[in-house]
Amino acid sequence: MIRIDSRGSLVRCGICDAEIEYAGQAHTCGSRRPSEVSAAEWASVNRRVVSFAIFFGAASVAAAFLAHSLADLQSVTDDSDPAAQASLALGSILIRLLAILSILGLLIAWLFWWRSARRISESSGAPAYGNLGFWGSIAFGVLLVGSYVVPGRLDTMTQALSVQALMRVVAVAALIAGVLHTRTMFAWESDPIQPTPDDWDAMSWDPAVQREIERRRRWS
Repeated sequence: MIRIDSRGSLVRCGICDAEIEYAGQAHTCGSRRPSEVSAAEWASVNRRVVSFAIFFGAASVAAAFLAHSLADLQSVTDDSDPAAQASLALGSILIRLLAILSILGLLIAWLFWWRSARRISESSGAPAYGNLGFWGSIAFGVLLVGSYVVPGRLDTMTQALSVQALMRVVAVAALIAGVLHTRTMFAWESDPIQPTPDDWDAMSWDPAVQREIERRRRWS
């Protein structure tokens, strides 16, 4: 496809809007470099980071509930009861393991996502910080750090556990919102339109456009 520029005899490619000397002139179509990330890879990294984020949010709520239950159990448990002490120790280990696995899985998934998002940004010429995924990641990091700092300043364990779980759930929501926005923003970049041989087939062009080109050539 081609089009005539409004300034006169200039001819522009209908795909990338580049100036060409005549209809059918071969040129590098498109102002962007082809993305190094395929559509399937981009969809996969987005799906993984969202899945691990949901798992982390659910694990945070479950850990808070379990920690509160263990605290109540400990308050009514006799220190001389070996079975009760073993249950408390096992519960504490389970909480720590759940927290470590969830945050580690999310971190790894996010690193793969960030690498893909950065590569797409570089290929399109857009700054890496120009999407909500970047700012959602920043918000997640700030809230995650805050979830370790703020609860320690509260008076009761119930308040501390509730605030910690709430901050982590909000952090997960911010991260997921940013990732989904960036996925939509870069979806077309991961599968760019490439010119085909038919684009240079003069027989497929609009006859009226061809006649206008020939008329302007005769008068130029």
